[in-house]
Amino acid sequence: MTALITSIMIMLGFVHSSAPALQQAAAMPSPAPATKTFHSADAHFDYTYPANLAVDEKIMTDALKGEKDKAEGDVKKAAIGCITTPLTAMDESNGFQMVVVIRLDGTCLGADLAGDTLPALITPMMTESLTRIGTPTVDKTKNYSVSGNSAIALSGTAAVKDSDTIVYGAVTCLSVGKDALCWEFLSDKCATVSSLAAYPIKFEGKEPEPLIPTTLLPCK
Repeated sequence: MTALITSIMIMLGFVHSSAPALQQAAAMPSPAPATKTFHSADAHFDYTYPANLAVDEKIMTDALKGEKDKAEGDVKKAAIGCITTPLTAMDESNGFQMVVVIRLDGTCLGADLAGDTLPALITPMMTESLTRIGTPTVDKTKNYSVSGNSAIALSGTAAVKDSDTIVYGAVTCLSVGKDALCWEFLSDKCATVSSLAAYPIKFEGKEPEPLIPTTLLPCK
C-alpha cells in the first residue's frame, strides 16, 4: 500500500498551474506580521500562516480530480479519494510564496501511516514538485517531532529553465494517529520558506510549536 500511496503522490505533486508564474518572480519581502488560522476539526489542530496568503482551493481540488480521472483501476481511484487538500494558500503579488496542506487518511487507505512510512512518501513528493518547476536538488531527510507526533522534514531547490530564478521548497509530514499530514512550502526566497515553515501549529491539549524548526532548514 505504501508503494501505491507514493505513486499517487508523485503523480499529484504539490505544484500545479502556479509554476509558469515563477518565470517572472520578483524579489519579495518577508511575510506580513498579520496572520490567519486554519482549523482542522478532523485532525484537531490549528495552523497559523501569513494573512497575505490567499486561499485557493481550486488548484489542488482540480489536480486531485484530474489524477482520479486519469487513474487506471478501481484501487488507485479509491486511494486518490482518500487524499484531501484542506488548505492551499498563495501570494503572487510581489514574488511567489505558497503553502499546501495535504491529508492522507490512513483508515480510508487501509494503512497505518506511522512514522516509519514517512520517508517513502516525502522524498518523491518534494522531488516531483521541484521537477515540475525546473531542475531539482533535494537535501537529506531530517527526523524530529511535533507535539509528540513523529515528523520528517526535507528541503530542496529547483533551477527554473532559461531563467536565473531559483525556487526553494520544504516539505514536512507528520504521523498523526493512522493519518499522515503533510505541508509543502515554496518561494523564490530561501528565507521566506524558512519563515513560512516556522509558523506554529497547535494540536488540542498541546502548546503551539513551529511546524519545522528553522534549525532544520538551510536558511535561518
